[in-house]
Amino acid sequence: MEDQKNIKLQGERESRKGINILGIFEQFPENSRGYLLEGMQHIQVTDGCTGGCAWCGLDVIRKVRQGFTIESWSEFAAKYASGLPELTSLYWASDPMDISGYRESGIKYNYVDFLDAIIPHLSTNQRIYTSTVVPRGTERVALDTVMYLHDVWDSNWQRDADGRIHPIRFSVTDNNRAIIDAILEQSGRLGANPSYIDAIRDLCEGRGKEIIKKIGNFINHKERTIMSQDSVPIASYDGTLLTPEGLYTVSTTLVTRLNPYGYFKDFLDPYTDAITIPRYSRLTDFMGQSLAHTIRSGTRSVGDGMILPRLIVDQIDPWTGEILTTDEIPSVGRDALAMRLLYGALTELYTTSELTAIMRESLIAVQEEIDNRYEGCQSLITSNPEGQDSEAVEVLNTSYQNASIIIDLLLG
Repeated sequence: MEDQKNIKLQGERESRKGINILGIFEQFPENSRGYLLEGMQHIQVTDGCTGGCAWCGLDVIRKVRQGFTIESWSEFAAKYASGLPELTSLYWASDPMDISGYRESGIKYNYVDFLDAIIPHLSTNQRIYTSTVVPRGTERVALDTVMYLHDVWDSNWQRDADGRIHPIRFSVTDNNRAIIDAILEQSGRLGANPSYIDAIRDLCEGRGKEIIKKIGNFINHKERTIMSQDSVPIASYDGTLLTPEGLYTVSTTLVTRLNPYGYFKDFLDPYTDAITIPRYSRLTDFMGQSLAHTIRSGTRSVGDGMILPRLIVDQIDPWTGEILTTDEIPSVGRDALAMRLLYGALTELYTTSELTAIMRESLIAVQEEIDNRYEGCQSLITSNPEGQDSEAVEVLNTSYQNASIIIDLLLG
């Protein structure tokens, strides 16, 4: 029975429609492509997924319908990979292990071949990131991926501040934990460096059921409350998203019942006189301990990004690449997320730190910033109360009040 299921799923992967990635990306005028690439933190290599995870934090379709061809992908990588940001993930509402098929020559390919087509074109400051649940029947591909990345990591991957690298993350649940453990154990037997395996394990632990309760299809879970939810969506960034369906802009907001995935996704029309694109921003630095560490270290000011920034959008002329306008977009949902993250960071800071002079200056600046943003949100709410997400308004008010109280306590 298991073999029949695997055969069926593999048939689905290999029979999906092949899409020419250049046919999508090169619809946009040449002078606009560099700007589109700069913010491309996610490339969705297949449309759909065979994983079928009920807790998916993205609006996934549970069937692989189409995916990029290896030939067009290789050409795209050779022409454009050098223009990608420092981190690009090859997934979004999909699982990269699902990409497989046959070359025009009849030779079979899989995800390892996709990696091998793009990594040689990256600089030492660029990384490709993989996240997978290891869909049924892709266990060998997952193992081969771990070993392939192991063989190139020393020369192709930058380490973070702790000296670690994170080339691949396994999404671990009770259902697949034994499979992932077996993959990592086998990679050790095949000669993978223990520190490499440990770096992968670091990304596997500590999430599991808690995420299942707080995001995606489980947002109505009985244990979820406004202030206990995981406010940050799985994919936290502003920029562009390239998929087999087309090119999109993505911007992050608060996770609520009205917006359970915590982002806005809008189709980009290549045949227009002006393209509006969110300015690229990775938002992972604004979560809990990371933000608290920033305040403690005094290494950045508010203007450098201590608080989740408001959305900045550039309107560009696609034919010249010229920026026509730049606007800051006020949003109750976005500022609610900023306040919620700040409140969490301040709570962690309050329980672990003694104030230095630099930290006091930072906290005073933070209070001024959130005061201004809160007042702006109140104006938005007053002018358009019917158009607001009630959960976002509640998180905004509660988080702002709590953050202000903690700042007062810290400053004494």
